[in-house]
Amino acid sequence: MRQYGSNRPIPEERAAVTDRRYACFVSDTPVHASMARPTLLAILFALGGAFVYLAVIQLGYSADGAYMFSRVIESKAFYNPSWSRTWADVLLQAPLLLAVQLGVTRISSLSGWYHFGLVFPFLLSFALCWFARRPVGNDVLLLFPLISYILVSLPGSSILAGESHVLAVMIWPALFLILRPRWSKLDAILLVVLLLLLCRLYEAYLPSAVVLVVLLARRFRLGVPEERKPLVLALGLAVLGLAMAAYGIINPALAFHRQAFLSGLRDTHRHPMLVVSIAAILGLALALAVPRRRFLAVVPLLLGFGSIALPYLGRIATAGVSFNIRSLSGTLLPLLLLSAVLVHFRPVQLPNRSWALAGVTLIALIAGYVSSWSAWRDFRKDFVTTLDAHTGYVPVDETLVGPSSQRWRWTTSLLSVLWSRQCVRSILVSSAPGWYPFDPRDSLPLQNRVRYHDYFLPVSPNADHCR
Repeated sequence: MRQYGSNRPIPEERAAVTDRRYACFVSDTPVHASMARPTLLAILFALGGAFVYLAVIQLGYSADGAYMFSRVIESKAFYNPSWSRTWADVLLQAPLLLAVQLGVTRISSLSGWYHFGLVFPFLLSFALCWFARRPVGNDVLLLFPLISYILVSLPGSSILAGESHVLAVMIWPALFLILRPRWSKLDAILLVVLLLLLCRLYEAYLPSAVVLVVLLARRFRLGVPEERKPLVLALGLAVLGLAMAAYGIINPALAFHRQAFLSGLRDTHRHPMLVVSIAAILGLALALAVPRRRFLAVVPLLLGFGSIALPYLGRIATAGVSFNIRSLSGTLLPLLLLSAVLVHFRPVQLPNRSWALAGVTLIALIAGYVSSWSAWRDFRKDFVTTLDAHTGYVPVDETLVGPSSQRWRWTTSLLSVLWSRQCVRSILVSSAPGWYPFDPRDSLPLQNRVRYHDYFLPVSPNADHCR
């Protein structure tokens, strides 16, 4: 019914039109299955076990991790080498810095706090995703962050201290909040905070930012008037983040960072676990899309369980390849975001059998990554054995550690300090040219935290000594 003498709809009709248009953008159709929550919890439990294991073998010391760990302890402040990645470093280092400020001194205890900080963004991200998904009502969406962890984050486990992981996990709650049918004040505040955070996580945010900008612009066009103010702010922050990411790419803090990132785009096929994971996820997607062809379920299951055997076949990614996989945060991550948006607009209802298949496949892949970390575990074991067998400075190339594919040239001496038991009796040194955080023959780190053998008295006068 329209007002007399006017083509404009009355307020009630205008509200109905707005609701219909808005419904074209966001789906609030509940999609549940009795196996959904148990499956999601089982996957989270498997991820939690994997995180505990990586802390036990101290995988977080790989690549930049050992240096970041020691810098935070010595300076009692955040270590932030790049302005455009500030908030990522804050999230990763906050638990360790808190422990230092509280007076924790033992390296083993600080290592636990440090590794908790490395997995903290994962925990925070999924908790926010669970909260943001509830009004959307589609449990299938929660599979996408978990798949992202498996395809984008875990392949780069040799650089767990890298900022790219924070971007890869914190983008998901922002997406889920944008897809909510209606925003409360809390929703708007959370989204604004997340978009501010995303502005300074990692430069590879650029393609993902484009996805968020498009979704927010569409929501602005189809949304209700009450949301215009927070939408304008959110859209402005998303555009700002896009611009800042573009600037960071054009003007990186260090020129070789951009070249190293681009070279990593060619290393995807050199990561056996990643290749198998991508094939398994594609097979899982096909099996879920065509549930009547039950034989299709065999493919993801075989690939998932087969991934556990890769290390025993000698198919393990080197530390360098795993490091370069951080480029997936700018390539594969946006594709996963778009896939989640597609599933949101066209709600998919999975039967219990499909949920079980998804759960078993993802858990098997997580087990495959844990199995692949045996290379780092064995490297650490050989490293500690070498330290126990020598005293003084030891050329690393003359030890079992030298040819390891998991070794980082510039952190060899630092790991000698971190992995010494009770007393630093020997330090492995590398003769390869390049930058080193310190020269172990001139100065030694953490002198107020560890005990050094009398052999090192000339270069560690401020440390407690042992024989």
